[in-house]
Amino acid sequence: DTRHGLVLIYTAVNVPFAALVMRNFFTNVSHSLYEAATIDGASTWSVFWRIFMPVSASALAAIFILEFTLTWNDLLFGLTLSATDTVRPVMTALASLQSAYSGTTAPDVLAAALVVSLPTIVLFLLAQRFFRQGLALGQL
Repeated sequence: DTRHGLVLIYTAVNVPFAALVMRNFFTNVSHSLYEAATIDGASTWSVFWRIFMPVSASALAAIFILEFTLTWNDLLFGLTLSATDTVRPVMTALASLQSAYSGTTAPDVLAAALVVSLPTIVLFLLAQRFFRQGLALGQL
């Protein structure tokens, strides 16, 4: 089935991007954190879950916002993967408002675009704390 192939392609783009961001973040974390935890008797998994995961909250938030925005705004996969007009993603429905035969005016399309962009804006505003923490980590 073509849809499964497209989902695999979509995953093949997003997962390596997230892995690259996390790899770059973890290479900048001081190795002395790991050494101190192992000297205190922590196992590798407890070091990962209790030290590295809390430290990486800003990087995970950045990845989540970027991946959410890329998925939310993706028109091509919404057009390709939706089988009927009744089951369409938001961006695909917004694009159908802009056709010559839809009968909608420009203010209606702009109002719909504003409503569609609200989840991304709210998500970014809620996650600003993580961005500030990530910027503060760089100043140590």
